[in-house]
Amino acid sequence: MELVYPHADIFKFARDNSHCGRTRLLALAVPFSPPNNPLQQVNPGTTGRHTNPCSNVSISLVLASIAVLLRPTSIITFLILLPFSLSANLFLHALVIGPTALLCTIVLDTLYFRRPTFPAWNFLRFNFFEDLSVFYGSMAPHYYLSQGLPMILTTYLPFSLHGLSLFPVSVYTVVIAGVIAAFSYVAHKEARFISPLSPLLLVFAGHSLARVPRRIKRIILPIILIVNIGIAYYATRVHQSGVIGVIHHLRKDIPVNGSVGFLMPCYSTPWQAFLQRPDVDAWKLSCDPPLTYSVTCILSDSDSVCPRLSREERKSYLDEADRFYQDPEGFIKAMPDLPQRLVFFESLALRLEGIRAKYVEVILPEGSIC
Repeated sequence: MELVYPHADIFKFARDNSHCGRTRLLALAVPFSPPNNPLQQVNPGTTGRHTNPCSNVSISLVLASIAVLLRPTSIITFLILLPFSLSANLFLHALVIGPTALLCTIVLDTLYFRRPTFPAWNFLRFNFFEDLSVFYGSMAPHYYLSQGLPMILTTYLPFSLHGLSLFPVSVYTVVIAGVIAAFSYVAHKEARFISPLSPLLLVFAGHSLARVPRRIKRIILPIILIVNIGIAYYATRVHQSGVIGVIHHLRKDIPVNGSVGFLMPCYSTPWQAFLQRPDVDAWKLSCDPPLTYSVTCILSDSDSVCPRLSREERKSYLDEADRFYQDPEGFIKAMPDLPQRLVFFESLALRLEGIRAKYVEVILPEGSIC
């Protein structure tokens, strides 16, 4: 099932390795979880007993620690599991493994950046203390139920729902419901945020498929395979192929020590990860949120020390990309020097009529103009 699971393994894997990494860590942590962990008792025939409980607890906690440090929101999953797994043995192991993993990541990041660094703190500051993730979009509370789950499960959605209905009070069900509820509380939502639930959801899908009569299964399984292969091909070779193709074109087209400007929404292209031309002076529209807090500001409640943006100011805040789309031609004319290449979507062609005369156009798939 995992091999033909297009969203997690084919389309999204290159999108965000941190989410895929913690998904794998969660899937690996479950077999080594404490012996009293009901996660392994979703299947009534599984007892969840191990021959070496201490070793299993250690491995499980190490994997959990790495997942949390990789993506702090992973702690939600393990906090939900805690009441079902709590024991003196688990507590003693956590007392050693947790601080050790935390210290290791602080030391490694500090050595790399040559200054005291703790990425998880920056993550918490940006998303919770400053609440700036909302500038990248907000969704309705039902987003994960109406769009997120169908997106990550695709053809497995009905089977996962059927499997969940067979075990409505299992720990897996509690974890899935708890994680979705927690992320639904946050205004900024993306389907990839709940992708670490995919191994749990596929367990239910597999149990549901196992109950399907063999003659029907012979029809369903090839359909699932064909549909998922089709989705995988479309998502990796057709969908948004223009923003990839333009980078391949520019890699060969831009002269040595040349320049290029990307007049596109933020993160539209893979940037230097694909361009791989350090000699090129590449420039793109920024979408920086209004960073107004420092560490001392977060620890202080004084508005005189920490100038806070009012709700009205936040609503009216415009980043560079917003200002460009308000008046594209005026924005470019205000630039002191134009780059040798400009990249934008075809929808802007009419609004950049005066600028386009200075360039030779190359139209690429999905309306990218170079």
